[in-house]
Amino acid sequence: MLRHRDFIPKVHQAPSFGIFGHVSEGSSETLNDAVEAAGTWIKDYRVHVVNVETVILVGADRSSQTLGVAVSARQIEGLFWIQFVRVWYDDEVERPPYR
Repeated sequence: MLRHRDFIPKVHQAPSFGIFGHVSEGSSETLNDAVEAAGTWIKDYRVHVVNVETVILVGADRSSQTLGVAVSARQIEGLFWIQFVRVWYDDEVERPPYR
């Protein structure tokens, strides 16, 4: 069966909006950290990868909780966007034993 798993950079400090329009991006891991986590998971669980994609959600607001995931938001020209790695895999493929 086709499934997917998301690898999302961990948020250290959420973005915030100040009273006078000041915007703080907050801080989080990089996309490279998410790519590394995906690679480790693929290797450790020997999944049959169908596709790997970078997902970018443009126009996201500061409250990413509506997405059901805790993701970092970055601001570019007043517009927030969210970026993470999605791995699509087939969980019904037989895997050879480790050697």
